[in-house]
Amino acid sequence: MRIAVLRHGRPQLDLDAIKNTRYSARDFGCIVAQYEDSPLALDSFAPKAVMEKAKSFSIIVSSDLLRGIESARQFTVNNIHLVDARFREAGMPYFNLRWPKLTLLQWSIFFRLF
Repeated sequence: MRIAVLRHGRPQLDLDAIKNTRYSARDFGCIVAQYEDSPLALDSFAPKAVMEKAKSFSIIVSSDLLRGIESARQFTVNNIHLVDARFREAGMPYFNLRWPKLTLLQWSIFFRLF
């Protein structure tokens, strides 16, 4: 048996466009929620080598995030065996403060450390 772990494709939410703006922890939480709910970007496709390898997959599982399911559907239309929140990445914590204001990267580092 072989197990392949693949990350979902790029979300529609364009983090590059907002990465240098400073946000409060509350605003960061809203962006995290938008990121979690974001569908797969329309131009986000698995590399050809991965698509070829996927032809041999006998079981496909996915997180319950929309972009995870949409990524899995690139390999099979109706043959996703299990969709479950247990397959998500660790959630990004945040809290409800209006100050200080930091960039997305700074908040991400801060919250991952704590």
